[in-house]
Amino acid sequence: MIDKNILLLQGPMGPFFQRFARELEQKNMKVVKVNFNAGDWFFFRKGKNYKGSYDGWVDYLDNLVEQEKINKVFLFGDERPYHKEAITKVFSPRNVDVYVFEEGYLRPSFITVEKSGVNGNSQMPKDASYYRNNLFALSNAELDRPAIKWQFFMSMLFSVVYGLAKFIGGVSYKHYQHHRCLNPLKQGGLWLWGWLFKKPYYHFSEKKHHKKLLKNYNKNYFFVPLQVHNDFQISHSKYKDVKEFIEETVVSFASYASKTSALVFKHHPMDRPYRNYKKFLQKLERQYHLEGRIFYLHDQHLPTLLCSARATIVINSTVGLSSLYHSVPVLVRGMAVYDVAGLTSQSSLDAFWQAQEEVDVELYKKYRLYLLNINQGHGSFYQKGRRNSPTGVYWPPYMDICRVGGKSETESESNTLFSQNLTESSAAQIVGSSPD
Repeated sequence: MIDKNILLLQGPMGPFFQRFARELEQKNMKVVKVNFNAGDWFFFRKGKNYKGSYDGWVDYLDNLVEQEKINKVFLFGDERPYHKEAITKVFSPRNVDVYVFEEGYLRPSFITVEKSGVNGNSQMPKDASYYRNNLFALSNAELDRPAIKWQFFMSMLFSVVYGLAKFIGGVSYKHYQHHRCLNPLKQGGLWLWGWLFKKPYYHFSEKKHHKKLLKNYNKNYFFVPLQVHNDFQISHSKYKDVKEFIEETVVSFASYASKTSALVFKHHPMDRPYRNYKKFLQKLERQYHLEGRIFYLHDQHLPTLLCSARATIVINSTVGLSSLYHSVPVLVRGMAVYDVAGLTSQSSLDAFWQAQEEVDVELYKKYRLYLLNINQGHGSFYQKGRRNSPTGVYWPPYMDICRVGGKSETESESNTLFSQNLTESSAAQIVGSSPD
């Protein structure tokens, strides 16, 4: 029996890693979890509690991996400082396999679990022929699984509970350095204000702007979804912040886009309590004489906006994949897993306003099937999924995460996440159908 000693580092806020550990233990895995603060502890009571300094983290982890004979590691977010140090200074030198959880590349009812890294650190091929030649398949039942509801609300609730637990138990983890502000009173107030007041306000107050947009610029506006201001993935681009990206986009649009077209920015819902770019955009609108051609929306229906757009411009947002789903051409300005020649535009920003290639629908379908088979689990970090298992997640069929002795434990799971050990190249040649 191999690969049975599993290490969990920080997971999503909430009980997901506790459920995931139970699922692994049902497969006869030994699971060790490290808690970094009282928020981690609240959702995973039986974990090992690291209370040392940031400088002592690598030595502690190196000893833990040696003592527990760790084979595989799971963590949420490979750009978090503690995780980044762990990957580069402990796991890579020891050849320990690292699997990274992240929000789904496909939305809304998917999670990403990818070996070696996600987003800008992903090892996914960038050659279109690789995807054109893959022979993956999924059944209609697998393609049409129902959406998981209340994810946004539950993620908001868990973040407040996590922050409160971290604050109350802070004296026990006084050396811990979190990558973002988690003051429970501040976060709770911001999210209540954003959820109870800002969301309904924007939903209704922006409808007239949305109607004007569709009436005057249907199929003739460029859609620009903004990312959360402190998104780690912005570091995988040339921009130091979202405002720099906004300004560059507006300046180029003013100089090179048709005078009959419009530019539509959409605020990220997770950034609703923290940032507002209205005044900044109004300033740019006046400066570059774009009155009436720049729209700034918050809570209008995303699919409707995409269906009426001429093209989409992103840093590396997964809205780019949603755009491709709606056959809307995409230009990526950072690093994105889907930025593949033949799938997205490879032109400059200045040239993109004038010419956009049509989306290769067949290539997109092949690419999406690859994701569904390789690294997209149908489920949620914040709501139990619909499968009869501790997490409720329907895992991607071809992953080598927790292989046990080279064989599956049951015939029904011979192709699931916990039993395959396929290389990336061999997986592309298999016609698969998930048994779940």
